[in-house]
Amino acid sequence: MEFGGYVRIKIIVILISLFVFIAICNSSNQEDPMEARKERLNEYSLPKDIEELVFSFPNKDLVQKDIYLYEARYISGDLSGKILISDSRANKVFIFNSSGIFINSIGETGKGPGEFNNLFRTLLFNERIVVHDNGNRRIQYFDSSGNFINSFKLHKTYLDIKFSEDGKIFANPIHEGRSKLINVLSDEGEPLYSFGKSLKFETGFSQLTENMY
Repeated sequence: MEFGGYVRIKIIVILISLFVFIAICNSSNQEDPMEARKERLNEYSLPKDIEELVFSFPNKDLVQKDIYLYEARYISGDLSGKILISDSRANKVFIFNSSGIFINSIGETGKGPGEFNNLFRTLLFNERIVVHDNGNRRIQYFDSSGNFINSFKLHKTYLDIKFSEDGKIFANPIHEGRSKLINVLSDEGEPLYSFGKSLKFETGFSQLTENMY
């Protein structure tokens, strides 16, 4: 074998060995996702005026099931006391009873029915759970137990949504230039009308960013 061919083969063997070594190191250094999340959980001692903790979320059983809040952004409820919390990073809706005890959760990351991407607000309306699936630009409906009913696409990106008593959806869009401040949709996503006017300031156009009541 020529000397040049021998050198090439030796270089290839060295490169392969290096790639294998790097792959093994990366594999051994990967964190266990559950353990990494547990380390992010902050534990605080009880205030002095509380003698006994009745329960907490998440308890050890829920942590083992990888059920706890990761990046909760929105909270809503109804007259019965049910509490809904939207977790935008976990892409889940967590449901609690009026005492704050965990019932179940809805969703996971994805684009299919019952899946979310950059989850925004979750509402309770007419015994339905309404989820503003912002990343997928749609509204999804679930029954009170969390079972998927249907969904519809949104034609704009909205910062927030609210329902009126007659079922209309009031939504404030992210504006591109002059536009109406509020879009009004049917509960099936059909555009009905808009109202309001953007005012231009030195730094740009005005935009609603707070929740609408």
